[in-house]
Amino acid sequence: MKMISKTATILILFLLPNCSTDAPRYSEKLEKELVGLSRLTLTQKEKNSLLSRISGDAVLDFPVYSLQGEALSRAQIREQEMNMTVDGFGPDTANIKAVVFRSMTKTELDDFFHDFEKRMERAKKARPDLKGKPAPAFVAKDVHGNTVDLAALKGKVVALNFWFIHCHPCVLEMPELNQTVQNFSGKEVVFIGLTFDKEAETKSFLLRRKFDYQIVADAQQVFDRYGGPPSPTNIVIDKNGQVAFVEYGYRPHKQESYKNLNGAINKALGEH
Repeated sequence: MKMISKTATILILFLLPNCSTDAPRYSEKLEKELVGLSRLTLTQKEKNSLLSRISGDAVLDFPVYSLQGEALSRAQIREQEMNMTVDGFGPDTANIKAVVFRSMTKTELDDFFHDFEKRMERAKKARPDLKGKPAPAFVAKDVHGNTVDLAALKGKVVALNFWFIHCHPCVLEMPELNQTVQNFSGKEVVFIGLTFDKEAETKSFLLRRKFDYQIVADAQQVFDRYGGPPSPTNIVIDKNGQVAFVEYGYRPHKQESYKNLNGAINKALGEH
């Protein structure tokens, strides 16, 4: 787990400029907007659900405020999704009356990555050793309705990326993945991104975040076939359908993940 801890530390350093080092400070204006409302204790799952709702397209029946007490539009929320969390207010989680959208504090970031590390450790015990073995086959539809059949791609190199919308490292990695797609333009390489997020949420996300992979949403069954890999995970499958490379997590230091992935694809193409 030393590698994961190092990754988490690097990511925290990347994200610290956008977060406070103590409890969030509500402005006097925000306090007035929230008078009479009780702050709810939300689980991370409930916070993620709220984040999806306020950044999606469905009509909201509650206002979303900044720490300064300003009512935020959908466009404003979508401009600053990275490293964000929410506080919910109301009688209970089924009856949200107001939401505060804000940056994570340093403590919250530390807790996030600590929990991420523990989940990685638990998943590791049940994770199959894929490298050198036939890649688990799957057939799915991408967000444009095109069929993605892994078996039909035999003879090409396939790069898989497992991600989800509210995975900070996943989104941080996307510019490097987009550059990788450009690097192999015109070559026999297929890039497929797999997320368990719902298709509507994924399409909305892709309107505001560039990701040049062929995207498959609602892909929990594919995650399961690959042993429930943590996000992000990059896998390279060679022309014979064998798993040639697996890397869990994202290592931005000196573009380590970028170099590893590009090197693995070159090797699978026979161009190392």
